Amino acid sequence: MWNLLVGVALILTDCFFYMFLEDTNKFSAIATFDATIVALWVGLKEEVNKLINKPKLIPKSIVKHGQSHGRQMNFQRELVFRLPVKNEGSAYALDVYAIVESICENNSLRQNFMPVPLKWTHSPFEERPGISGRNIFTNHTAYLDIASPCLNNTLWLCASVGRDIPEYSLLKNEGGDTVLHISLYQKDEKPQNVDIKINWDDNGRHDIELCGSPRSCR
Repeated sequence: MWNLLVGVALILTDCFFYMFLEDTNKFSAIATFDATIVALWVGLKEEVNKLINKPKLIPKSIVKHGQSHGRQMNFQRELVFRLPVKNEGSAYALDVYAIVESICENNSLRQNFMPVPLKWTHSPFEERPGISGRNIFTNHTAYLDIASPCLNNTLWLCASVGRDIPEYSLLKNEGGDTVLHISLYQKDEKPQNVDIKINWDDNGRHDIELCGSPRSCR
């Protein structure tokens, strides 16, 4: 619609120039004017689209998926806690990365911890270690792998790097709840904060949920 209106305006303006400009200047002036208007319109249209059409990532409740995987034909079954993230906006979310910025254990920040990226479900992590970003289309839900149970009622973060380093990835009962402070980064958008809480019972068993309250233990 707007392209049609701009085209009509250019035609009317060209007719005005054609009637009132001298013959020697008509076509060069019209061509220069049209090129300038088209360039301005294209740039303005792109900026307006960026302001109007934006991605909107909405984290949902944690889900538990049991899955089988096989390495060298030795199939095993594991449980994975995942965070569904739906793009409810009107534009693609590009290059979305999820970074665990810090870990809060029993109201204290974990020492000797460095931020680690989490991996998205079905990402090419096995073939391309460290690749942890992805696009999320409009009205599409992507799943972010959070943690997997391990021995002795512990959990391991599903990190795309540093997964075998206990200081970065091992989660266990430290006498209180554990909170993962996660940031979602994407191209041309501000980071989005997400907190995941791990509730431990007296026997060391755990449950994972999405926090709805502001961050603590920063």
